[in-house]
Amino acid sequence: MGRRPGISCKVYRGDVFLGEAEVFPAAKNSDGKGQSSPFPNTNEIRVDYLSLPSERCLPLSVLQAISPFALRCKLQARSDADHPLLNRLYLSCFQERKVPPPPIFSFSSFCARIPMNAVVVTGSEELHLVAMPSRVEKVSCFWCCSVPADIYASCLGMLNLRCLAIVFDLDETLMVANTMKSFEDKIED
Repeated sequence: MGRRPGISCKVYRGDVFLGEAEVFPAAKNSDGKGQSSPFPNTNEIRVDYLSLPSERCLPLSVLQAISPFALRCKLQARSDADHPLLNRLYLSCFQERKVPPPPIFSFSSFCARIPMNAVVVTGSEELHLVAMPSRVEKVSCFWCCSVPADIYASCLGMLNLRCLAIVFDLDETLMVANTMKSFEDKIED
């Protein structure tokens, strides 16, 4: 049994071609067919910027806390050997940085040694490409999650400043202020 076909597209960082990938939509329509690509142009994906790194939580944890049902698709490279720049983007989002990035990837947040997301802006929402390990094939793989514009950056800023904490429970995810006074106020309400 072969793998299901994806929607073929080209991935760019600005105007720089990074490689070819396939988009596998997460949900199915009522007729059982897969949804179309969540990206504005189905033939190409243009990464606008890289998110700020989180000092406290992994990117997927933050995205799931903000918008728990936001998974839109999986993006998988066709071949890492044929598209080294796409693999470089994947590694820069997935692993700790040991070496300074090449000029096309220079952002101030890139010097951080913690994971971050590649972000595609589509009007009022952001599509965050979270680097994930692929269990089936050994190629670059991203999960694409959608969140309202600027929400991720705001939450990340508060998390990094320790003004916001994300508490993970077995059944639910709660966001509470990181001060005892506001915590006591929440309990009293």
